This record gives sequence, structure tokens and C-alpha cells, in this order.
Amino acid sequence: MFAGVEIGASKLQVILADAQGAPRATLQHAVEREKGADGILRWVTQAMHTLCTQTKESLEGIGVGFGGIVSRTTGCTLLSVQVHGWESYPLRDAFEFAFHVPCIVENDTVCGGLAEFWLGSGKGTQGFFYTNIGSGIGGALFANGHLLTGQEWGCAYFGHTWVPSWTQPNAAEKIENLCSGFAIENRLNTPEYVPENSLLYSEKQAGRLSCRQLGLAAEAGDAFALAEIDRVARTFAIGLGNVLTLLHPQRIAIGGGVSHLGETLLQPMRGYAREFAFEPCKDGFEIVPCHYPQEAVPLGAALLAAKRKGL
Repeated sequence: MFAGVEIGASKLQVILADAQGAPRATLQHAVEREKGADGILRWVTQAMHTLCTQTKESLEGIGVGFGGIVSRTTGCTLLSVQVHGWESYPLRDAFEFAFHVPCIVENDTVCGGLAEFWLGSGKGTQGFFYTNIGSGIGGALFANGHLLTGQEWGCAYFGHTWVPSWTQPNAAEKIENLCSGFAIENRLNTPEYVPENSLLYSEKQAGRLSCRQLGLAAEAGDAFALAEIDRVARTFAIGLGNVLTLLHPQRIAIGGGVSHLGETLLQPMRGYAREFAFEPCKDGFEIVPCHYPQEAVPLGAALLAAKRKGL
């Protein structure tokens, strides 16, 4: 068995899977950001011990999908944008010391992209782009059947590319700061952002609004909710248009919690992506939901650990 670990900004997961990616057991937990890196590691370590005890399986390797920037050479984390305590943290060494098996650490979106490329929505493609719209936004690019790795600290940090901002006149902003789940919910819960004629207005009086509530309001035909999702789709598609123009992948897969908005989000996004891509790149690609909406990151991490052993 190989353990796949997801360390995100809002969700933690541990999965045990075989070398072909067949899952055996899974545990999931919400991130308690106030506890920082140490609290996250305590939960993950205990979860791995629990799963190994329950399944009576021994580990042959560990893969970690980390929600931030990591060094492929040292297995250290550089930083997490959302959670404190990960600056120059020797994550690979910590897991190898605790479990006495080889560990490999990679960016979480890259792990999700690997699962989709090997087993899911990108299987069989030569050019593939996976991105997640969750607490943050990342990217994994595949060209000629291979992952593009960039230099020491990786590449394809899609959420940190810049686009025009609709929230500030004549300004640019990072895609993540406009389209991530955190960004959307922060806007929805800003005073006077949701108009009184929206279905969401009364819900906001009862508590904090979520992306799920935004989607339900859009499905009910709420004009504000539909316009907000359209703004997110258009802005995200500007970035996708640039990816298409530069690399022209056959397929783009969208994962992450915000992607659960489904066709309400993806349908306008497809139209805008074709509008913003360079002329020769307007056709010959598709935008699809990911095959593994929940477990792509830990599954990809486990597969990465297995392939590192040559299995």
C-alpha cells in the first residue's frame, strides 16, 4: 500500500491505495488553520497510523500533495498562502522519520493533475491542463504526454497569473484573488455587496453565505447569482485563453469545490475561453469537469509514490 496525503487550506485527506490507484481506505478532516502546520501534521500522522492499523497494511511509500510551494530537491515547503508555519519546513524528512519509508512531496494541484492525467479526465491526451477552483487556485500542465515541471519550485501557478479586475476600475488582480472559493465567499459576505432583491439577501441575514448557496440561487434563476458566476467564469476564462494560446491543450479539466457549481459555471466559461483564445486555438479543445472531484490530490500523491518505486 501507498499513502497519499492532501494538505490543503480547507481540507486534509489521507488515502491508502495500491500501485494501480485502487483505494483501500480514506480519512478526511477540515483544516483548523489556527493550529498551523504543527496541528495539521499531528492529524495527518495519526490518520495514517489509524488507516494502517484498520487495514492491517504496511506502507511502502508516502506521497504528499501540499497546498503551496515545495522544493522537489529537498522536499521542503517554501510557504502556504493560507496557513502559517510552513516556511522552509522539512516535510519530506518529517514523514520519513515518522514512518521509515520513502516520501515524495509535490504541489497539491500537480498531484490532482497527475491523478486526472493517469486515470481520469486527461487519460489518453497528449496536451492536458488541470486546474482547481477551491480555497486557492493552482495548475498542472502536460505537453507531449509529460508533466511540465519548471525549475526547482515548480510552474503553472495559474491562480497567481494576472487578469483585469472587475472589483476595481482600471486595475489588475490575480485570478485566485477574484475566483477562488475564499474570494467568492468574502465578496458575498461584504456589507452591501448582495442586493436586497437577491434571493441571497435574506440568507445572508441568517449567517455567512457560501459558494453552495450561490449556486442554488443561480439554479433558481436569481439574477445577481447568475451575474456573479458569469463574472467568475469570464475572469477565469481569460486565464484559460492564455493557456490555450500558449500551449493549446486538447483538454482542460476543472476541479476544486467551486467546480461543484457544474454547468452553471462551465457553460459560460467555455464560451469565454473560445472568445479569448488566439484564433487557431479556438477549436480542438474541450473544458470538462474532473473525474475525481474529491480524491484527486491524495490519489495522485499515492500514485506518485508508487511510480517513484518503479511500480
